[in-house]
Amino acid sequence: MATIALHVRSGPATAKSSVGRLAEGGRVSATGRTSHGVAEVTWEKHHRWVSVRYLATPATDTRAQQALAFATAQLGTPYRYGATGPKAFDCSGLTQASWGAAGVTIPRTAAQQFTLGTKVAKADLRPGDLVLFHGHKPSHVAISVATAASSTPRVRGWRWSTPSSAPCPGRVRRPA
Repeated sequence: MATIALHVRSGPATAKSSVGRLAEGGRVSATGRTSHGVAEVTWEKHHRWVSVRYLATPATDTRAQQALAFATAQLGTPYRYGATGPKAFDCSGLTQASWGAAGVTIPRTAAQQFTLGTKVAKADLRPGDLVLFHGHKPSHVAISVATAASSTPRVRGWRWSTPSSAPCPGRVRRPA
């Protein structure tokens, strides 16, 4: 799944011609071949190449899939501190509502969400995991849309970002 719109290329290099664009959220099937940060995929019945930096592995856990589907559907919803939806969300309001849509009750704030579920090592990051930021008492949370095996794990808070300041040990939590 593409986490942003991507150029689809005819070969394994940015110098190769663009043969189209894969929309954000668009799906492709990976062939397993990679070269210098690009992956070969099957796109429109042809083998093509896209950047692995912006690909995410779909969640395999049904509840994580439901939480991610809810969060993705909120793209474009305004941010408002303390908001819990449906017309606006803050970061922890979005994660709480997303997991709630999947039938999993989680606490309201990022600091409270830091104490729930199972601690997950950065190397075990999976789609749907909560990634917490900002110190030993986190004040920001996002939902992972990628695995640690991705070249650049991506998280969804209010914009797509990379967890460069996190996760530290204990900074990734698996709610269910």
